[in-house]
Amino acid sequence: LAFISLGLAAPAAQAVGTSVVLRSLVVTDGSAEIGALQNELDIQGIPYTLVDASAGTIAAGFLTNGGQGNFQAVFLPKQAGGGLTQPELDALAAYEAEFGVRQVNAYDFPTASMGLVNQKSGTLDGSNLTLTDEGHAGPFAYLKSDAVIEVDNNDSGVSESFGYVPTPLDPMPAAQSYTPMVNVTYDDGTGPVTGPVVGVFAHDGREEMVISISGNENMQWFNTVAEGIVSWAT
Repeated sequence: LAFISLGLAAPAAQAVGTSVVLRSLVVTDGSAEIGALQNELDIQGIPYTLVDASAGTIAAGFLTNGGQGNFQAVFLPKQAGGGLTQPELDALAAYEAEFGVRQVNAYDFPTASMGLVNQKSGTLDGSNLTLTDEGHAGPFAYLKSDAVIEVDNNDSGVSESFGYVPTPLDPMPAAQSYTPMVNVTYDDGTGPVTGPVVGVFAHDGREEMVISISGNENMQWFNTVAEGIVSWAT
């Protein structure tokens, strides 16, 4: 098994001397978005354990082995777990905080529990995605800073990528932050709308990447940004 010392580059504080196995945890509810992230893990050759959200699998003993964490990253269908029970979500939160493990929410409606308020929503087919400075300086550095990624629009009569375009809470609660990584710009019929569809919510010693645009593994735009999503988590 491969391990990494969390004293090197963990996003949050963790117990001294802990280590984590270089394996990800993927919780599935059968949605296309979590399936697409699973596919990206396959492409990158990153080992993972796949768990059905309704299986009742997640508990402290599943996540840890003594002082060792069993997973370096957690991929959920959405922040609420896609079918996980509250005790399972609590166990994940405690694990992530202790071991400095990041979580990805594959597709979600933005709420205050993510440091966000939704401002607009609609079909984003044909819209443009651009990187924020933080996104390019971080997990999406493999793309040009001025890259423009067009959301697939293969059939003008079909909604292919629906999205929610939020704005951060103002004021943001103490000890919380939201960092936009990927913005979308589209016309909602009343004029141009710009806002984040990929960003990082930091809170309670944890970091969650919140994705608020739907996609699947066959979409060019998703495949373009998926590398950065997985790299951020792992």
